[in-house]
Amino acid sequence: AWRRLSSRTSAPESTLVTTGTGSGKSEAFLIPILDHCLAARQRGQRGIKALILYPMNALVTDQERRIAALLEDPTLKAAGVTGQ
Repeated sequence: AWRRLSSRTSAPESTLVTTGTGSGKSEAFLIPILDHCLAARQRGQRGIKALILYPMNALVTDQERRIAALLEDPTLKAAGVTGQ
């Protein structure tokens, strides 16, 4: 999924990820989003690069913690990629 969704070398491709609960589906889209944000910042682009919408509050709470943990990556922090 990461290769298909990456925007580093080509346009992302439509991708369907199905698997059980707790198996990493969220990372299948979060990692490519953060990679896109990092690449854009490295090219000097500022501003909002992604907007993530969730249908349920319970899912938002869980995902918020996971995204915050991913944003602690030193490379993302140094580039100024934030969850603001």
